[in-house]
Amino acid sequence: MVEIWQFYFLLALLFLQGLLCLVNKKGLFLGICFGELFLIAGLRAWTIGNDTIQYVSAFRLIADKVDVSQFYMEKGYILFNSLVSEITGNPQGLLIVSSFFIMACWYFFIRKYSTSIFLSVLLFVLLCFSSTLSAIRQEMALGFVLLSLPFLQQRKLLPFLMCVLIATTFHMTAMIALIMYPLYFWKYNLRNILLILLGSVVCLVFLAPLLYQIVDMLGGRYGGYFGNRLLQEQIKDASIWKTLIHFTVAFFCIFSYQRFAARAKNMASPLPVPFLLLMVLIGACIQMISIRGSVLERIAQYFFPFEVIALPFCMKLYPAKIQPIIMSIVLGAFISYASMVFIFRPEWNHLFPYEFCF
Repeated sequence: MVEIWQFYFLLALLFLQGLLCLVNKKGLFLGICFGELFLIAGLRAWTIGNDTIQYVSAFRLIADKVDVSQFYMEKGYILFNSLVSEITGNPQGLLIVSSFFIMACWYFFIRKYSTSIFLSVLLFVLLCFSSTLSAIRQEMALGFVLLSLPFLQQRKLLPFLMCVLIATTFHMTAMIALIMYPLYFWKYNLRNILLILLGSVVCLVFLAPLLYQIVDMLGGRYGGYFGNRLLQEQIKDASIWKTLIHFTVAFFCIFSYQRFAARAKNMASPLPVPFLLLMVLIGACIQMISIRGSVLERIAQYFFPFEVIALPFCMKLYPAKIQPIIMSIVLGAFISYASMVFIFRPEWNHLFPYEFCF
């Protein structure tokens, strides 16, 4: 039996600390929570996370000055490893430094854009935190994408492009973030929603032939990487379940916005709500497409942070007396799903039993 009590203990701790939000100490709550999450991520054992041991092995090679020019890992990430190895040859240093950067980016993202710090932290833990314990390269790339959002808001194209391009030097999938700039100005209406859905269905049907062409064009070191991990035309339980989860989130957000459109226009949101809804919908659609190619889920990861912001905003659209009920249903559903995954499919994450490095 998986030591699921560790998961429940973390949630209980977050709920307890959430009392700080009731006394208007939201900043303190956010700082404490992300401080704890940083310690959990940075001081984890090398067996925690599906890919952690691979990153540890790569760090050792880089620290030993082995030629890694043919690594599938991107140049920026290799340079990052080299810089960390100049400070310490202990791979734990890699986990500490990378976790600090990732958590800091999430901290500033939630602090700047969330309309409910408490809910956003809980949603981050339930939806996104497990990825930070495994996919180091991509989570660092995602961090740079999150840092690019203020430039997107200010319509500063060059700084935005620089952040995204830096992100691609950590994980090439970050290039998908480039579409956020034109989508920020895209009109939110039924026609465009249907276009996104139709395009997703077409991609789902014709995905495999298209990907084979992309692999042929890439060739070289990325060809092998994508050939082995991306072109998997088997339907996986994880992809299907996640598709259902993210489409449910997208439907709830879009329905709530349409149902309370007048109220939504009068509520302040740090990010334009139509843009949030488009990002949530696109993330769900890419997750659906990943049923035909499981690693495409990595692309969807760049859109999931917007769920952490959009869900709390949409919950606040409902009358105050039923908001606690909606919050309980939403959090209960996510906690139940996470519990089933940790108990019946522990191989999806390799997080429990959690162990520290010491």
